[in-house]
Amino acid sequence: MAATITLLWYFVLGFGEKSGNNMYGWNYFKWCYYFLFMLLGSMMGLKRNLNKKTYPFFEGLYDKHIHIIPIFLKLLICIVLFFGLCWFKRQTGIGWELLQISSLIPLLGTTYYFWRLSNTKLLTQAYHHHLTGPIIRFISGLCLEIYLVQYNLFTDKLNNIFPLNLLVIFSTILVTAYLLRCLSRIWSQTFKDGDYDWRDVTKLYS
Repeated sequence: MAATITLLWYFVLGFGEKSGNNMYGWNYFKWCYYFLFMLLGSMMGLKRNLNKKTYPFFEGLYDKHIHIIPIFLKLLICIVLFFGLCWFKRQTGIGWELLQISSLIPLLGTTYYFWRLSNTKLLTQAYHHHLTGPIIRFISGLCLEIYLVQYNLFTDKLNNIFPLNLLVIFSTILVTAYLLRCLSRIWSQTFKDGDYDWRDVTKLYS
């Protein structure tokens, strides 16, 4: 049902030219297909309680002996397909409408297989490791702030140093998001009794 509504909105209503006819740009349509990802997340969150015999689709998702390589390869394929569709359109301009909406499939696959990858034994150990764990918790704790600042920091002026530009932009977004969180904590403590807790303000993760 959600997929049907998304397709009808895309092909019938469209999303205007404000975003440059880019459904991943600034438009209200993105809130429609965002729901597909939230729905996928809900399915993954509920699957532990599902009967594997009734729902064979979920069988083996939490198998501790599952191999990381096949999952990583599937994730890589989804990423390549997504950017490949975008690149093909940019190079040829052919079939943009169909290619653009079709790109949601590998994007959903990227989300799904990244989640699968995160649940493997190796990544679980990395999360609890004393070196890599804090890095993961620091970045994941900045999700809201990253979302708020990223659109103001995206730029194509560094495309000539690709793929290094991805690291530069991500680092800039990460630092800006951290500063925003520090400022929000200062603002929050301003309206509380007592002195400022600077350790809490600058705390990297909970």
